[in-house]
Amino acid sequence: MIRGVEYAINANRVSGGSQTAAPSDAVPNSGPILAAPAGDDDLAKAAAKADDMLKKPKAASQTPIRIDLAPDYVWVLPGKNQYSIELSPETKTRPNLSGKSFSTSPLVLGSVEDRLAGSGKIIVTLERPEGHKAFADAVLTLDFAGTKVPIHFVAAPLP
Repeated sequence: MIRGVEYAINANRVSGGSQTAAPSDAVPNSGPILAAPAGDDDLAKAAAKADDMLKKPKAASQTPIRIDLAPDYVWVLPGKNQYSIELSPETKTRPNLSGKSFSTSPLVLGSVEDRLAGSGKIIVTLERPEGHKAFADAVLTLDFAGTKVPIHFVAAPLP
């Protein structure tokens, strides 16, 4: 009896420090029959496996990378202009731009040039159409192998 649960142990099935409970019909009129607690050998094997897992280095895909770009909010001027987004000096590696998406907006995305490897910059060509005088905003999401960095473009109302 352990913690209010009655265990029935079959003497012929003891091996490796762990014991297997007998079928419930072997002990008439008893409460629930559960497996016996893990033996010393089972605990040692589990501890060795956990130790091996802790010693292995994490795969690169499991470690999220931090990418800081500045500015993360850009004021958009009338007409077609280029805007420079720079990689923060604290970023240790030059990330690879693997994709981009641009939200629906009256602002028109022209191009996104990846110059991170050389100058640590991304050059964005964006147009605010001539006739558009109202407030507008758009989000350019840059994807660096699963790490997504949003850049907000904001156009103030014009008189």
